[in-house]
Amino acid sequence: MKSEYYEIRDWDVDTGLQTKAKLQELDLAEVEKGLEQEGLLV
Repeated sequence: MKSEYYEIRDWDVDTGLQTKAKLQELDLAEVEKGLEQEGLLV
């Protein structure tokens, strides 16, 4: 069930982290940079 939740949101199914592609699609470049710096982005 959790993996389905992640799939629907285009998050990484293995880690539950948001993906660069999804953040770029949502035009959230600043969020992307912050998460990338923290190592919380796949």
